Amino acid sequence: GLGMDAVFAHDRELVAYARAHYVTIVPEIDVPGHVTAALASYPSLSCDGKPRSVFTGIDTGFSSLCAAKPTTYAFLGDVIRQVAALTTGRYIGIGGDEAQATSPADYAKVVGQAAVDVRAAGKTPWGWQETVSAAVGTPAVAAYWNPGLPDAAIKAAANAGTKLVLDPANH
Repeated sequence: GLGMDAVFAHDRELVAYARAHYVTIVPEIDVPGHVTAALASYPSLSCDGKPRSVFTGIDTGFSSLCAAKPTTYAFLGDVIRQVAALTTGRYIGIGGDEAQATSPADYAKVVGQAAVDVRAAGKTPWGWQETVSAAVGTPAVAAYWNPGLPDAAIKAAANAGTKLVLDPANH
């Protein structure tokens, strides 16, 4: 098999090219949903331990990391450290959107730990607006995508120091 240096060589080239052209790449590790590929590859990340089929559609919201398993956090920490080492930018996206298959308590646990792992890797967590419902701390960035006015949670997060990127859209 290929060593990790060979696997990441293209990624390093892309980051260097972007940087030479004044572009910062912000990689996104979208948790706790958007993880069907991870669950297909690592069944131990699901609560039932059963592998998932590879999914090639565009539906979202039906997959989730198991917040009760230590393997979830070991995996998440490893992925975040590896991705952080590849990028020269200040931010790592933690996603946080379209997590309908995750309970609010599990969501808060996984997203909160992802933010801790991102900071431990020397980066700032960047997530979708839903991440303000978890204790992600500051510094942090939340992308507000609703076309309407921000709700109380978004305002409270901004008042507590979370930076907002406004990208309102309805599709």
